[in-house]
Amino acid sequence: MCIFAPIRQTRGAKPVQDTHKGTSLIARSGGTNNVPAGEVAMMSKIEVTLASVLGYLILGKVPAATTIIGGGIVIAAVLWSQR
Repeated sequence: MCIFAPIRQTRGAKPVQDTHKGTSLIARSGGTNNVPAGEVAMMSKIEVTLASVLGYLILGKVPAATTIIGGGIVIAAVLWSQR
């Protein structure tokens, strides 16, 4: 996988460059240099849960009951591991 994706051309549109993906990878790599691997693994699991919460708050998309239960388990595990 290339960190900085090349410029791609779509039909009738101006070229789009996907450098934001590379920027986030660099920021995550740089930000996790001084953090233990176990904590990084736990914190990366919360991203999906927070995406569901933001989807509800911003877009009004109500998650399924199993998503809410799973998200609660993930948040509880992250909080428990950080104590």
